[in-house]
Amino acid sequence: MALRINGKVDASTGDARTQLLLGHLGAAFEPAPRRVLIIGFGSGMTASAVARYPDVERIDCVEIEPAVIRAAPYLESLNRNVLSDPRVHVIFDDARNFLLTSREKYDLIISEPSNPWIAGIATLFTDEYYAAVRRQLAPGGKFVQWVQEYSLAPADLRMVVASLAPHFGEVTLWRAAGPDLLLLGRTDAAPFEFRRLRSLWQNPVLRKDFESIDVHQPEGLVAYYLLDDAAVRKLAEGSTLNTDDRTLLEYHAPQTVLTPGLSDAIQELITQFRKGPLPTNLEPSEVQHALEGGSLTALDLSDEANARKFVTALESQPESTLRYIVQGRFALIEGALRDAKSLLEAAVKRDPDSPEAMHWLAVTEHRSGEHASARLRVDEILKRHPRFLPALTDEMEFAADRKDFRIALLAQLNRMAVMPDPPASEYCRLGAIWMKMSNLREAEPVLLRGSLKDPYSYACHLELGELYRETGRFSLARQHFELVVRFYPDYDPTIFRSLAGVYVALGDSNSAMATLRKGLRLFPDDQELQKAVSGK
Repeated sequence: MALRINGKVDASTGDARTQLLLGHLGAAFEPAPRRVLIIGFGSGMTASAVARYPDVERIDCVEIEPAVIRAAPYLESLNRNVLSDPRVHVIFDDARNFLLTSREKYDLIISEPSNPWIAGIATLFTDEYYAAVRRQLAPGGKFVQWVQEYSLAPADLRMVVASLAPHFGEVTLWRAAGPDLLLLGRTDAAPFEFRRLRSLWQNPVLRKDFESIDVHQPEGLVAYYLLDDAAVRKLAEGSTLNTDDRTLLEYHAPQTVLTPGLSDAIQELITQFRKGPLPTNLEPSEVQHALEGGSLTALDLSDEANARKFVTALESQPESTLRYIVQGRFALIEGALRDAKSLLEAAVKRDPDSPEAMHWLAVTEHRSGEHASARLRVDEILKRHPRFLPALTDEMEFAADRKDFRIALLAQLNRMAVMPDPPASEYCRLGAIWMKMSNLREAEPVLLRGSLKDPYSYACHLELGELYRETGRFSLARQHFELVVRFYPDYDPTIFRSLAGVYVALGDSNSAMATLRKGLRLFPDDQELQKAVSGK
């Protein structure tokens, strides 16, 4: 789902991680913000993230385009109907004009516009803009700037940083989703600590937000950290400023917007200045917990390079159950199954009742071919912790691997019973298991329910297409296959043959051949499509 303005995507489900981090990065650390200003409403997800904090008293959102607010009800799945929150106030104005005329002081200001090649956006990256932001910050205030590393030359990133950094006592660089970066400017360079976030961790809606970005304990947020203040200023050293008089960024950015390899170049630039996985001014008492939490989040993000830094640094810390789990998981990623098993056995020995340690040991045993032992271990977890979702997932996946779909079905039903509101993907998975059991009557309503929860679900529509094709309901099969081909054309070459077969069954040979040719253009090396198009 996406919101487009003049054809340009300005918010989407694909940006969800970044939009949540924009709100949480500024609000999670001390001091607690009470008055917040957000530049640009977008989907409203950032505003909804800030609204999760009970101590926030007011959220002002400056938005230049009224149509963005009119679009908000269509994006309620992203913004959680944040406009109904009485703390939220929308101001229709240009951000620069508002900052230069407002008398309000804010504890946190978040600037969402991030693509300086769009007309007018580069003026939200100038020296004067950042000076105006700084004037509106209260003592101890923080500023978060979204800037992307894709389609942006390294020199232009350095220009943005050089224009922003002089106005703040400390600036740190953080990663977000994919090629997105966040700059966190603080008026005071106080040590980083997670005391505030730990105190809020029992807030269920706040914790759910963090878990959706793979932060499963407060200190895990540190996995998104990249550069400290000294490194940020070193990166910006010698760069020209982007100013109101000479908005160089407005002219540089469009010149490189289609240049390939810029994201890799920026990553290399950042790597040159990166010192270690943790902020250099982290409270010493936070180090071990930060390394453990950061390791877990880096592993959940499948960020092997970052995980390696955390795991290596963790070796100097005292032994703990979590340390052994992290080291075992990293060995599993590297394919060192024997080492992984030894480390995870050490974790279980330290804490025999740790479901997390037993779960990863079971996964390791399963991958090592020790299937009976893995099953017994999962059974043991579920006896002690019957609602532990990873073990239920193990039970389902292990059963599916050995083609015991009856057990896989029961495990999937138990998994969904544990979830407060199962997402569409879980209904798709349940329907697929029913399909494996050749029980199409049970599969159909489950898959339909999944497609209602997510009208663009690849898995549900694919399974429904196959179900209707098998039962001879070709018109329905065509609808579902056409949706898959339209929205996911490069996922799987077999879908083109499936849709072509349905067209043939409906007597439409021209559409069948057009579909096969389209598939062959996308998958020119697929031999089955080659045979189908050539008729051989």
